[in-house]
Amino acid sequence: QQSDVTLLVDGRQLTSARDRKRQAELSLARVKLNEPLTVVGFGLGDEVRAFMAQSSQPVKVLLINPGLFYALLSIDDELWQLLQSPQVSFELYPQGKLPPRNSIIISSELYLDDSVYAEEKQRLKCLLDDDFAHRNYLQRLTWLKERVKAQESFLMGEQPFDAAEFAPVDEALVLASGPSLEDSRQTVQRLTAAGIATIAVDSALPYLSSIGLFPQYALSIDYRAFNLMQQGGRLTPASPFLDKVMLIYDVVADASLISWFKQRRFIFNRNFINAAAPLKAPLCGRLQMSGSVSTTALSLALTLGAKRIYITGMDFAYKGELSHAGTGADERIYNPLTRSDLKIMGNDGRLHTTQRNFLSYKYIIEDLIALHPEVEFINLSPCGAVIKGATFRKL
Repeated sequence: QQSDVTLLVDGRQLTSARDRKRQAELSLARVKLNEPLTVVGFGLGDEVRAFMAQSSQPVKVLLINPGLFYALLSIDDELWQLLQSPQVSFELYPQGKLPPRNSIIISSELYLDDSVYAEEKQRLKCLLDDDFAHRNYLQRLTWLKERVKAQESFLMGEQPFDAAEFAPVDEALVLASGPSLEDSRQTVQRLTAAGIATIAVDSALPYLSSIGLFPQYALSIDYRAFNLMQQGGRLTPASPFLDKVMLIYDVVADASLISWFKQRRFIFNRNFINAAAPLKAPLCGRLQMSGSVSTTALSLALTLGAKRIYITGMDFAYKGELSHAGTGADERIYNPLTRSDLKIMGNDGRLHTTQRNFLSYKYIIEDLIALHPEVEFINLSPCGAVIKGATFRKL
């Protein structure tokens, strides 16, 4: 095996073009050598060989480009040796499932042949994004602690949120800030007029204020939300709207924003928060903090006991130049690391442009929904993405 030889498939390198052995070792850096390994994709088999050189544990290869694998069989004699090894097994990737914990993903294969395992490849890309985001979060812990310390005197006087203090609800309406929030305005107004419990994300508040709609709850988990709140000058500290909305927020939220709310305010109680993703068990009264603030809003509706939950503005896609957050296209839509010209199916039967981080948020929402089959989820977003487990309905 030559370290400076690789293979181009559809213009993409299957391995490093320099030191393939070293690259394979780096890929295995976080793998447990005393446990079975799962490899998603195959590349040219460098990672499989590197693992076998260090461990006698079995290796399972999950093929996501079977056509490529069969083509490689005809040109790579070493591949035949792996195929005959009792330590290695080959299977097609199981649809609808995530790889086990002790696994690696050959990322180059995720960008080949969108006609095969298209949804699974998107999900795997997002899984890599989630892993990167988690490591990035750990690196930013010092900054986060410093931010909380800077706001400590303000936060000490705030009241912790406890869902047990609030009356349970049968139905809830969750409002995110995507373009479909405005598209479904009349439906939203009818539901709120009927007295349904309404939960809104912070970035939706400027629009809701402009139409005179007052949600019972507003949620903020992002320190950048202050800029969104002032978007277009539609919301100011003097807005009477803020006297009628209850805020539930995280410690990293901007104190300048928090102080705008004159009604009851509650800070997230860390004893009632689940930050892990993907979700594996019902929240049991906790609020979900991974993904977007839409996930937290949806988990609040579940925590309040809602058995029917309407959602709108949770688009996870662009409508023209408007993003799922209701803002214009930012630099990420032009960044191949986040966009990659991804398209997603909308409730209107059309393909819409999306971003990698939007897909991550959508998958976390779908994981949360899947854990609650006893709850009816109704998606009111006409131009939003199809959300698995939520029925699209025009009311």
